[in-house]
Amino acid sequence: QTQTLLFVRPVADFPIDTSLMQLKEHRIDLVHAGVHIIMDVFLDIEHIPVAHPGVYDRVGISNIRDLSWQIFDGGSLQYVPAQNNDHMISADKTYQLGAVWMAIYPNTMIEWQPGALFVTVTMENITDTKVLVYKYQDSRYSDTSWHLNEQVWELAWDQDQNLSRHIPHIPQCNLDELKKHHRDWLNHAVSKRLD
Repeated sequence: QTQTLLFVRPVADFPIDTSLMQLKEHRIDLVHAGVHIIMDVFLDIEHIPVAHPGVYDRVGISNIRDLSWQIFDGGSLQYVPAQNNDHMISADKTYQLGAVWMAIYPNTMIEWQPGALFVTVTMENITDTKVLVYKYQDSRYSDTSWHLNEQVWELAWDQDQNLSRHIPHIPQCNLDELKKHHRDWLNHAVSKRLD
């Protein structure tokens, strides 16, 4: 367990207090791409300015060059430093983060933006993947803030789904550290299954 998030295996501590998050929506999306491709897109920092130009500017994130990450066994955390934090409540300003993205292999992605938490869980499949979507609002933030966060996330999610549909298989070369960690985990999981 980290904050109010429960996991079936140890993961890195999620650095944000999630205790005041309230479930606003849950649904199932069908994405025409494999589970590993969806995770690969989530881990791909380089795609953000290309696939999402101007999208995150609306929530104060215009520069991801200073993004940092922490790798743990079976996943990673990506930290986006706060840039324009005028829309944050003072308690969240202490984190000095504009967003946190957590990947838990093989199928869970957690995204925090000040005022909102979005959790997607992919159901194992090779070509068409059911994705469970859970959207949470931080009760300390206004509905106006929630709607902005939701619009930004939905637009980025739609763009990521479209991108995923056009990737025939996950790349195996020229990988950055996050993607290499994911591939190593996948290869280990496959070899463990074969034993």
